[in-house]
Amino acid sequence: GGTYTITERDFSLRVLNSKMDAFETTDADVFATANPGCLMQLQYGVQERGLDTQVKYVTDLLDEAYQLEE
Repeated sequence: GGTYTITERDFSLRVLNSKMDAFETTDADVFATANPGCLMQLQYGVQERGLDTQVKYVTDLLDEAYQLEE
């Protein structure tokens, strides 16, 4: 959905809402992605729903995990 935000806004928002609905059924506090377009879209979704959730790149999560081991 990220790049679709520009070209297919209605479809993109439906995809986002589906992802956000699924995410809200979990106990997760981080939403991870490897795609820059998805990152921006997910950040928008988190903000719109007022969630206390972080959206991060998978590589940032790995970096944080490696830092904990040091």
